[in-house]
Amino acid sequence: AAHLEGKAISVLDMTGMSQKNGAVMSHIRIATAGTQLRGQRIAAGETDLLLAYDMITAGDPEVLTRTHVERTRAVVNTYEQATGAFAQNPDWQFPRNELETLLRSAVGDRYRAVNSTALATAQLDNPQAGNMLLLGFAWQLGHIPLSVEAIQRAIELNGVAVAANLSAFRCGREAALDSGTEPGVVATVVAPVESLDALIERLHLRLCAYQNARYAKRFTKLITAVRAADAHYGADFALTRAVAAAYHKLLAYKDEYEVARLYAGPAFQAGIAETFKVPVKLHFNLAPPLLARVGRNGHPQKMEFGAWLLPALRGLQHLKFLRGTPFDPFGHTAERKLERALIDAYRVSIDAALQKLKPDNYTDVLTLAEIATAIRGYGHVKLAALRSVLPRWRVLETALGISTLKLELPVEAGGHATVVASP
Repeated sequence: AAHLEGKAISVLDMTGMSQKNGAVMSHIRIATAGTQLRGQRIAAGETDLLLAYDMITAGDPEVLTRTHVERTRAVVNTYEQATGAFAQNPDWQFPRNELETLLRSAVGDRYRAVNSTALATAQLDNPQAGNMLLLGFAWQLGHIPLSVEAIQRAIELNGVAVAANLSAFRCGREAALDSGTEPGVVATVVAPVESLDALIERLHLRLCAYQNARYAKRFTKLITAVRAADAHYGADFALTRAVAAAYHKLLAYKDEYEVARLYAGPAFQAGIAETFKVPVKLHFNLAPPLLARVGRNGHPQKMEFGAWLLPALRGLQHLKFLRGTPFDPFGHTAERKLERALIDAYRVSIDAALQKLKPDNYTDVLTLAEIATAIRGYGHVKLAALRSVLPRWRVLETALGISTLKLELPVEAGGHATVVASP
């Protein structure tokens, strides 16, 4: 776009490990003449515009040292993109408040923010359009020293997703117009709150697909009891929502039949086709409990399977009626026994807590209801999470004057759980 206007430009891309969600920073200089361009790297305090597609990268010291509170303007995408830390720490939280504090202190009232990813998803059904949307947002604010005609022509000459990029650029401009002139977070997308009836119905249908209608009735039976008790404590039904989320999570544990159903289902194939637009070669990396070897770390190691596995998965999904029966070949492992025992343990605990429910312990019962959501992961990861949760679970039951939890954890041997006692 700068070349189309006869302007001089230099671009220096500081590329990180972008294929692994690393940061990429671009130093861009635009001038009326080439003699005005000196070093390609923008020096400390000399940034006119910080256009940040990723909030965490925007708060990097390497970026902030190049800003100046009296010179730099910042336009930031506030979408909360998780980093690699999330993979190792399931309790990792996006540092939104800390980042906003850093950015506001760096550029003062020249800070403008918009969740461009959410806007692009909501209005264009394309989260990847968030980058071009943010560019349009910054242009409309007067921060890009190029004409709209030049930018649009450059998009056309680039020849990649032309219509989508033009729409995203225009959408960003419109969002800036709607935001007014006040600094701060100026454009948001607020998702409608799902009604309690819709939540219960959605989770019920998921469990029907997971197993069958009879299995899903176990869910609705408990939720109906919780909802009746919860009706006396306000209109938001926080306890009912918490139990619905946690009990559904325990009921729909990810076993071999569910993995097969999700891979063999039409949504997976449609997602592949929509994402890549070209023929692909599939490989599956799985750790089947009856086949996977134990690695040096004592945990089962994943094995690679070719595309031939997909027909086998299509057949396996139809055997889900064996789940939990004596004829289930996968159901005799300690991990599967533990998952089934957890379902019963949680139901019994909630039933007992409901008998004690009153205004002054509502928060404790709510905390008890939510505790199962911390049991995350698979295999040894899930077992470690459960080891952390059980002491807190018992403390909460004691505070409520109940004692139902008789769950015994598996004893690990060579990375495999070997013994479990159901409640």
